[in-house]
Parts: sequence; C-alpha cells; structure tokens
Amino acid sequence: MVGQHTTSTSTFIPAENWRADPDEAPAGAMTAVGLHTLDHMIEFAGRVRDVRCITARHGDGRAEDTTTLMLRFESGVTGTLFCSVATATSFSFSTYGTKAWRKFPAPRCSACGWCRCRSMRPSAR
Repeated sequence: MVGQHTTSTSTFIPAENWRADPDEAPAGAMTAVGLHTLDHMIEFAGRVRDVRCITARHGDGRAEDTTTLMLRFESGVTGTLFCSVATATSFSFSTYGTKAWRKFPAPRCSACGWCRCRSMRPSAR
C-alpha cells in the first residue's frame, strides 16, 4: 500500500495553534494528517509490526512538517506513507496485489476503480 496526504496548513496556521506546537503535535505531519491515512492502512492490512520513519522541517514552524514512514504489517503487507503540511494539498491511497491494484485519487474517491494486472509478463510479446 502507498498513502500520501499533504496540505499547506503550516504556511498559514498561527504559531499558537496546537498543530504548530511540538509538545501538542509531537508527530508533526503525522499528527495533523498522516494518522488518517494510517488508519486506512490498518483497516486494510491489520496491526503494524515494524516502522521506519524519517521526519523533517521545511517551513518556518517549530514542529516537524514532513514525515515518511515505511511499514510492515503482521499480515505480511508492506506500506509507505508520506505526509506533509508544508506543500500543496493532495491525497492518494493505493493498494497493490498480484492480480490487481486500486488507487483512490483526491479530492473525491468516487473516481476509483480496479485495474487488473496483465496475465502475461510485461516483456513477453
């Protein structure tokens, strides 16, 4: 699975807002928007077994504003999650399997559908 959730809130949020306070939002962009995407991943794949995380601050705020996670779930599924509050608003969520994949584009999820994998190898003619 691959999830991405970004927004530009760090560019206009007041410094006294809880989302701009590292003590109130210790996970930075994960606290603001990433948790929602992680909820979807857990809904599909179950409990998380392993996590690797990188955070950064690109804006002027005190809190981390960009987070990337690599996840392994107890079910064996792997996932990547990117979230940021320092860029333009965007959301996408994709699941991949051996027979099909599905992407939920932003901002509406009504235009999503299944895309079946080819029955022959891409290099085969």
